[in-house]
Amino acid sequence: MILLSSSFAANGFVTWGFALTIIILFEAGGLTPAEAMLAAAVIGIAQWGGRVLDFFAGRYIPPLIMGLTGAALFPLSFFFLIANAGFSATMGFAVLYGVAGGITAVARATLGGPPPSRAPRCRWMCSRPALMRAPRHKWRCR
Repeated sequence: MILLSSSFAANGFVTWGFALTIIILFEAGGLTPAEAMLAAAVIGIAQWGGRVLDFFAGRYIPPLIMGLTGAALFPLSFFFLIANAGFSATMGFAVLYGVAGGITAVARATLGGPPPSRAPRCRWMCSRPALMRAPRHKWRCR
């Protein structure tokens, strides 16, 4: 679990800055501006596809395995980018990178929470300070 959280943290450090410069990097790799825009757009569609994949496969595959799969797809996608073999390799990168981003987004949200039996109590304990600060109303039960 520590390895997976470290992977998520490193992933966030790299990807949040990477998304801002991806079109410029694609153009520097030799793509035309239209091809670079298309490849960047495919990343978003592939992220949606990764979330859909996680939705349907989540019944059969535990979230930890899905998270590790998403974490493994990130370095694999960068092999396509490093190969710099043109538009097809860039599209392969975009698809793998997007699917990995979609899977890890769901895995980050589902891993590390309280067990289902304790979830209602944990939610109540987290909201308790906010409830204590709230003005008290006298409700009459009829």
